[in-house]
Amino acid sequence: MINHEIRTPLNSILGFSSILQEEVESPEMKEHADFIYNSSMRLEKFLAVVLQLTELIARDRPLRMKSVMLGDILDECLLECFPLTTKKNISIKIDQEMQTLKAVVNESLIKNCLLGVLDNAIEFSPSKGDIRISVAREKGFAGYEITDQGPGFSEQALENLFRLFGLVNSISIRMWAWISALQNGNGCT
Repeated sequence: MINHEIRTPLNSILGFSSILQEEVESPEMKEHADFIYNSSMRLEKFLAVVLQLTELIARDRPLRMKSVMLGDILDECLLECFPLTTKKNISIKIDQEMQTLKAVVNESLIKNCLLGVLDNAIEFSPSKGDIRISVAREKGFAGYEITDQGPGFSEQALENLFRLFGLVNSISIRMWAWISALQNGNGCT
């Protein structure tokens, strides 16, 4: 119900702002229309994550996990981020090991997590900057390590990194857990 109540007006805002982007001639008005559209897109992405987290917290059954190539998920995410990287002329450099790494994950969760981190890296990187994506390994887990040229996180942001809306998340949502989720002896290879 909440999904419908929020998405319906949000889709209207996205639709009308998209029309405005095409119709207005004034550069100032076009900038305003772009701002409305981009802000609405960010809100839509945030809503998707919030709804997914709410479902996870309320879930009484295990996540659907499957073995996937982490490089394939990364390729999908990079394709989705391509307009942003092109607009800022950002170069993405990928560790070749990423293309051979297999993990047992919930594909939807890892994709949303990765998109969030990539969006952040792109947004805060300078124009013509570089983003490096490599494999990180620690204690039987493997994941994406993303390095950008942005300002980094404040001390307060780091303290709240794994908190949900300022509260400790009861299901411990961490990127490492999403990537490997060593469940029943399954893991990364």
